[in-house]
Amino acid sequence: MKAIVNKSAKQLKELILINNTRFEGYRFAAHEIQDNNLKVIFYNYSFQSKQFRNELLRLLPREGNTEKQGGSNGYRKLHKGFIKATSFLQSHDIKEVLSSCEVGEIETKKTYNDVLHHPNGLRKEILPVIRKQWIELQKAHFKIRIMQYKALFM
Repeated sequence: MKAIVNKSAKQLKELILINNTRFEGYRFAAHEIQDNNLKVIFYNYSFQSKQFRNELLRLLPREGNTEKQGGSNGYRKLHKGFIKATSFLQSHDIKEVLSSCEVGEIETKKTYNDVLHHPNGLRKEILPVIRKQWIELQKAHFKIRIMQYKALFM
């Protein structure tokens, strides 16, 4: 049972970590971007990540939760994507900001996909929450991608 609890905690921590990074990235982007439409969208995605994180924290098992929180490869790529976006924010290159946001969305979805495709050890009540969040992330990624394509023709 302890192994199941630890695996469940590890997977949830990965999702919490990726949502923390997504939250910070979009919050910073919303604060810095000049375009008011993007500002609203970025604040909404930042808030969304905070909500996702809070949902996941409530599911985190209390017992056996002694692992240190480390960074996954997806987390590092997402973090680099948002760091890259911050440099583009300073140059006000909306196309590049949206491109970096898309990289972040792809990495976030990859982390969710890893958990959904290898749910061994996850408690049954956790999977519907993760699936619901994944669907919302699909919508966010699609919206970022559409905005990115529109920006190419401006």
